[in-house]
Amino acid sequence: MDSSELEIIAQSHLTNYALLASVAFLLYDIVLKLDIEVDFVWKSRWTIAKWLYLITRYWGIVYNVYVGRKSPLFLRLVSVNLAS
Repeated sequence: MDSSELEIIAQSHLTNYALLASVAFLLYDIVLKLDIEVDFVWKSRWTIAKWLYLITRYWGIVYNVYVGRKSPLFLRLVSVNLAS
């Protein structure tokens, strides 16, 4: 392998770690605020504002997992971290 291929692999690893960190942060934030969200959002009536809130709140996780599932390294990192 030449240096350009090694650089691509290194950048891919960094991207995957950043993707994993962003999913972990989003899940952490959701868990912290879940009790408040259940009381004020989930128990309220369905409005456009509620739909927009839920879409913007959970779209980041859905998108990151969708993008991450294309990467075998990301899936390996998630399975290792969940097993720990």
